[in-house]
Amino acid sequence: MAAPRHATILGGYLNSDAHHFTRISVENVAHCMRAALQNAGLQPTDVGCVSAHATSTPTGDQSELDALSQVFGKRLTAIPVMANKSQIGHALGAASILQFIFAMNCIECSCVLPTLNYVRDQTLPEAWIPTECLQYTHSTVLLNSFGFGGTNVSLVIGRESSIAAKMTR
Repeated sequence: MAAPRHATILGGYLNSDAHHFTRISVENVAHCMRAALQNAGLQPTDVGCVSAHATSTPTGDQSELDALSQVFGKRLTAIPVMANKSQIGHALGAASILQFIFAMNCIECSCVLPTLNYVRDQTLPEAWIPTECLQYTHSTVLLNSFGFGGTNVSLVIGRESSIAAKMTR
C-alpha cells in the first residue's frame, strides 16, 4: 500500500551567484523563479500562492519583493505571499523542508498562512501579504529559499490535479 501523495514538486531551479555573503541579487533570484516556473511548464499566471524566504530583514525582504515584482508584475497584489518564518523563526537547515510541508498542507487545506507582525513598508513593491489565516483554494505554490553566499532555490509544488492538467498540455 502506497502512502497518499498530497502534492509533488512540479519543477525547480537552483543558481548561485556569490553576489554578497548575506544580500541576495534581485536579478539572479528573479531568474531562479522564472526558470523554476519554466521547468514546471508553468507561467506566473499559473501560480496560486508564493511561499517567500522572507527572513524579516529590511534588505533581504526588499530584494525578494523586488524580484517577485519583476516576475509577477502587478499580479503580485492578487496572489497571496506567505512567510512562515514569521511564525516559527528561521529554522536554518530545516527551513526549506518546513516551508515545503507548510505549503503542501496549505494546498491540501485550501488556506494561506498569515505573516505575523507584518507592517506594510510604502517603499517596497505592493504585494498581497495576509496577516490572518485565509481560506484560499489554490493548486500551485512557488517556494523561495535563499542561502548564505548567493545560493538561490525556487521550487514549484502542486496538488495532484495540477499534475494531471500539466500532463495534458
